[in-house]
Amino acid sequence: MQNRRLNSKTPDPDDSSCKHDNIKRESGFYVCQDCGLTLGDDITTLTDNLPFSGAVDIKQKDYEYRIKKLDKSALQDPIIKEKYKKIKKLGKWYKDSKTNFARQRRDIDLLKSYGINITPVQFESIKKRYHSYLKNFKQPFQNMILIFLAIIWDEIGETTNIRIERYIEICNEIGHKVNKKMLNNALTKIENIQLKKKKPDKDEEYKRIKKEKKLLKQRLEKKLREQIKFLFERGLNKIPYEIVSNFLKDEEDFENLKIQMQLLAHKVLKLIPYRMINSVNIKAFVSGFIYYIAQLGPKKKSVFTQRLISDNKVSGFSATTIRKQYNYIKSFLGDPLEIVF
Repeated sequence: MQNRRLNSKTPDPDDSSCKHDNIKRESGFYVCQDCGLTLGDDITTLTDNLPFSGAVDIKQKDYEYRIKKLDKSALQDPIIKEKYKKIKKLGKWYKDSKTNFARQRRDIDLLKSYGINITPVQFESIKKRYHSYLKNFKQPFQNMILIFLAIIWDEIGETTNIRIERYIEICNEIGHKVNKKMLNNALTKIENIQLKKKKPDKDEEYKRIKKEKKLLKQRLEKKLREQIKFLFERGLNKIPYEIVSNFLKDEEDFENLKIQMQLLAHKVLKLIPYRMINSVNIKAFVSGFIYYIAQLGPKKKSVFTQRLISDNKVSGFSATTIRKQYNYIKSFLGDPLEIVF
């Protein structure tokens, strides 16, 4: 019924009231069957009798038509045409890199046909490095062909008997515009990437820092304990025999007593937590420590008194300071007579 009505009506191009709802493709153009208006040429994949959605679709068609004409005009310029080819080529390379490495494999096969030996191991390394660069280091509009060729040369350069100049000639012969400066720049880029350290995992970095802190603490603790031992021994050796001769049989007895004091000090020092000595005045602490060790036996106690230790020839600290340090040690080690080794 609709076709008979349209055939009986004479098209009126000046009919502004026509909504152009009945459009057909005729001789490569879209023509309104109601008013006879030609709407444009066939630049879409629309099928016959598929109507436009009003004036918006018509404007879109005109816009696409103009863009197509501009593209055709632009491609007539040799410079623009060359850039367009490069963009298409790079797009093809990018697509291949995400799928099966087909384009790159083909170029490697071409290089092999020129006598360039690329082993299966080298091929896998080239593929891995190329994909890694593409994923992590590629810059916008970067020529990945040059990067690819640079990676190949970096892999085979030391094992092949072909000079770099010949390699560049071969690359040009298989269709890639390359010169020595371009290749060297690409080699510099991939070499700089190799020097960059991989960003460490947060957990691994935390473990590393924790381990370093632990080792540093151990070194500081060992150094501090060695310093206490040294000052303890020096303090004992400063005591002249004449001052304590009334309490001992002879000088040999005094030397034996000092050795006993040192052995006890080494054992007790192992019981002291590092946190209790890492911020004290070491010399003052040692003066109190000598007095603390002296309390471990009646003979030692009678010899190494506060008065003796405070002597200028021994420590030079006052009896009050020595007593204060003694009480400090006693606060975390307990009474010296109750110590169990």
